[in-house]
Amino acid sequence: MYTAGSPDVLETTGGDTLTVAGHLNTSHGRVATTVTRTVDHRSTHRWGADENPDALTARWTDDETVTVGRTTTRTRHAYTMDGEISVDGANRLRTVLTVGDRASVDVVRGEKRLSWSRLDDTYTGDASFTLGVPREQRHAVGTSTERYRLYGSAGCYDRSLTSVQGTVTEDLRRC
Repeated sequence: MYTAGSPDVLETTGGDTLTVAGHLNTSHGRVATTVTRTVDHRSTHRWGADENPDALTARWTDDETVTVGRTTTRTRHAYTMDGEISVDGANRLRTVLTVGDRASVDVVRGEKRLSWSRLDDTYTGDASFTLGVPREQRHAVGTSTERYRLYGSAGCYDRSLTSVQGTVTEDLRRC
């Protein structure tokens, strides 16, 4: 849906669900399998006069349930993007961006959880430079941070990296 104004806004949504079921006759008997998958997308694009600022906030989800016999695996993915580009009065172009990748996986048989995991991977960045001047006068600056966390029944991994002007300034390991 488009809404004219200050800022102009364009919102989009979409999604679908698919279920497939079947069975396989094996030497141990019939094994039934069902797969259900649901995908969804929502985004909002906002922009001002002369497309300044220009921003996007978006989220995609992908949920899947697979049942083979008595064992069910549930997987949920969520991807996010939140960013904005702007030019200020000093002619500095700035880009700020956050991107996320999150997932959860649970494997159960009957009432018993056999395994599980959680993923949270987030990147943030902020960069700017002066427009309309020779390269040596642009005074580009940038920072970025990424934190990758994966934990669950198999253990834990958690690491953060931060860079400033292309140099790693922080490397943290947790767990």
